[in-house]
Amino acid sequence: MPILNARIENGVWYGEPFADPMYVTTEFGVPRDNGVGYHTGIDLAPIDGQPGKPIVFSTRGFFIKWVGVYTGDRARDVNGGYGNVLLGHIGDGYTVLLAHGNRFSDDILRWLGSGYDPNLKPTFSPGEVIMFQGNTGYVYGLLPDGSVGIPPSNDYVSGTHTHFEVRDPFGNLVNPRSVIN
Repeated sequence: MPILNARIENGVWYGEPFADPMYVTTEFGVPRDNGVGYHTGIDLAPIDGQPGKPIVFSTRGFFIKWVGVYTGDRARDVNGGYGNVLLGHIGDGYTVLLAHGNRFSDDILRWLGSGYDPNLKPTFSPGEVIMFQGNTGYVYGLLPDGSVGIPPSNDYVSGTHTHFEVRDPFGNLVNPRSVIN
């Protein structure tokens, strides 16, 4: 049963959680370069390459389960390489993880600034911006010497994208393609 209003045509993702079309740059299930594990989501990059595209769920709201704030230290990223990351419920028992954001919405920033006051925990109605696309965490990109790897800072990252993971009601990873119409 589709739960997100989106579609993929010729390698381009149209629809939520983005207002703008996005290139699909890495598919779910692709083996890792180091041979250990596989890619656990779909990576979606802006067609114009510019960071900061708003992430919005238009059909359903978004209910925060967990927020991971990136410290800016790639060597000590406590969020498992995800950088700024949101985990939230989107309905029917499904959760999504959105990683590498440059900035959270103002409502989330207020909640974080309050020390996670439960009275200020935001919920998002359809159409509200929750985060802005970016390149925080372990995002592979073009290094100054022309090779590809984990850059020493965001100044060298050419890989602005959102890592988009979906889990079913039992916590199992599922291909994000399986929840779109």
